[in-house]
Amino acid sequence: MKIFSNIHLKLLALLSAIVLWFVVITVENTIYVFPQELEIDVRNLGSNLSLANELPEVKLFLQVSKEELKSLTPDDFNVYIDLGNAQAGEKSAQIQASTTVPQVKILKIEPVQVDLKLSPVTEKEVEVEINVIGNPQEGYIVSNVEAGNQTVKVTGAQSLIENIESVQADLLLDGSEKGEINQSVMLKLKDSNNVEAGLIQIVPEQIIIRADITSEVEEKEVDIVPQFNNENDRNLWENNIEFEPKTVLIRGKEEDLANITSIETNNIEVTALVRDGEIQVGLSLPEGISLVEPDQLVTIKSLNVPAGATDNFQPETNDNQPTI
Repeated sequence: MKIFSNIHLKLLALLSAIVLWFVVITVENTIYVFPQELEIDVRNLGSNLSLANELPEVKLFLQVSKEELKSLTPDDFNVYIDLGNAQAGEKSAQIQASTTVPQVKILKIEPVQVDLKLSPVTEKEVEVEINVIGNPQEGYIVSNVEAGNQTVKVTGAQSLIENIESVQADLLLDGSEKGEINQSVMLKLKDSNNVEAGLIQIVPEQIIIRADITSEVEEKEVDIVPQFNNENDRNLWENNIEFEPKTVLIRGKEEDLANITSIETNNIEVTALVRDGEIQVGLSLPEGISLVEPDQLVTIKSLNVPAGATDNFQPETNDNQPTI
């Protein structure tokens, strides 16, 4: 019969076709690890229970074509544990996974199960601590900070909640702030709590922080003290002059202003005072201190020329005046 003629060639052709089919299937459906690790969804956990430990992320091993793999996203998979009828305490749960893409086959889940700690749900009120990060505009400081809520509620596993005494609000400054600011801030657990944020619910999740950003430089009114070249001039003139103003407004940092109660004038030239009866002098300012009115001078007036004040005083002469 013709069907059996060249049977060895026909068998070889059939074998080649089978091998080729397997090669194509292998190439088109290689085993890949999904490039992103996936979070575990907790299903059917009783409303009176809460997780007290964080769950690992899961790797999926897939049989899929290379082209199909490129188009997959985490939304194409469901990774979960079913905790229906679970009780408080420690237990292990099988991790399950499925996909909504028919061309994809899940071959392996890693890990295959997870250890859990389940605890009764509880809540309590805790304080809000404000943490200022960054600095306001140059020359300004944060002088006062207030939280819109002094306390908030935290809800979660009793074994975790009992160790939480406060939550943190980070006030972020970018260097442009001055005046009064109001910033909406997300609340978070403090680093010292060592609790995975996803295990605890904070209510409300965010609050308003109000801050006063004031000038770093302050103003202060201090007395003016006349200053002379030497002690002899002081003894002669101290009670024979009057001056205006008696006080002056100065500006500086709070720590620099703290110990300043008066500012001295520059040395008073008594010869000019004898000659003119009235002079103006500047003020001698400590380092870091400035005048609110930068060009302010003090007017010194002579009331009386004290005896002996002109002993060494040589009046000005005009060299061009003719001698008589």
